[in-house]
Amino acid sequence: MHRPRMASAMDWTAKRPHLIRALEPGAALYYSYVVAAVRERDLPLEVALLPIVESTLNPYAVSPSGATGLWQLMPATAAQYGVEMDWWYDGRRDPVDSTRAALDYLQYLHEFFDGDWLLALAAYNCGEGCVAKAQRKARSTSYWDLKLPTETSKYVPRILALAEVMRDPGRYGWELPAIDMEPAFALADIDDQVDVGKVAQLASLPDDEMFRLNPGLNRRATPPNGPHRLLIPAASAPTFSEVLQNYPRGPERWVQHSVKQGDTLGAIAARYHTTSDSIRANNSLKGNLIRTGQQLLVPVSAAGTLPSNPILARSQNYAHRPTTTYRVSAGDSLWTISRRFNTSVGKIVATNGLDRAKPLRIGQKIKVPGTTLAAKRPTQYQVKSGDSLWAIANQFKVSVADLARWNDIEPAQVLKPGVRLKIDI
Repeated sequence: MHRPRMASAMDWTAKRPHLIRALEPGAALYYSYVVAAVRERDLPLEVALLPIVESTLNPYAVSPSGATGLWQLMPATAAQYGVEMDWWYDGRRDPVDSTRAALDYLQYLHEFFDGDWLLALAAYNCGEGCVAKAQRKARSTSYWDLKLPTETSKYVPRILALAEVMRDPGRYGWELPAIDMEPAFALADIDDQVDVGKVAQLASLPDDEMFRLNPGLNRRATPPNGPHRLLIPAASAPTFSEVLQNYPRGPERWVQHSVKQGDTLGAIAARYHTTSDSIRANNSLKGNLIRTGQQLLVPVSAAGTLPSNPILARSQNYAHRPTTTYRVSAGDSLWTISRRFNTSVGKIVATNGLDRAKPLRIGQKIKVPGTTLAAKRPTQYQVKSGDSLWAIANQFKVSVADLARWNDIEPAQVLKPGVRLKIDI
């Protein structure tokens, strides 16, 4: 059964050399890190190809279902594996945090399916319950015997096909770029909040370079409460401590909040874009109990009013725009244009009726499809016996942090049956 599926996957992969362009110099910022992390855990190197298939190594990629980042993690999976997601930061886009979480999840799936990597990879795409159900129906534990969703049935063979093409690119008419496996970035520890734009200026680096290395940031600054880490260009590592020493330190900013009836520590923290831990520490609170009329000192951003991460803002703008007409410039390719507009090569080809094999012409006008998303509409959910925030967040494909913020409750709060929760979907 597997031969026709692999033949189809080989044909599909061989016709998509844009996949390998994610490894070209300047694009492959994260690949050497992913490979090193896979090797450190002694996992098959095919696992390092998942971010190419999932996102073409674009940490800002977002799927229609809301999966995000290099590894296209859903909020529930990310939260389950300890990835932070809040107003300041989305670790699904961070190459370090997302890689750790994705590999933890894959190792769990590998163990769940008794050491079968094909089943683990399939479950990464559709979930372990989906694969286990297919096993029961087929009365088989072999991946090749299972009737899986169409996308999943293609997913594993395409990963295997990409591995085969990379082993012998010339046979399939590909020219594999020289892949630099030296680390592209280093980790720098910082104690306080910093404006990443200012750090880039002090280090004589373009803003975009710092935000390509730190895609997990939602704002131009790190969160207000440290310690944190920044990813910095490997070449800048020897002098970066001096850059941080020269960073201008501003005075800590505080607001005094008078606790009102119905306030919770989590709701106050969300309002001021800080954390419950920080409020507790700065007010000598041992738990979450606060009383009406109590005065709290709440630390707020020392960086003032912060705009969004500029690359994130651009990608979100493109993602919400209708079809755009684009004039091809020198050096453009279908792949580079798809990356710029946060869409896919397939969508551009289909929209314009293009032949993938023919190069684009300078000055050629093409239509780049966006995704015009409907406005979010709040819905109500009535809590049932046994429900938890995590289970409800997983059901609606939202984060626990967002669910808590929308309803002014603590993420760890026990829910009472009958309570109605607001869910923005």
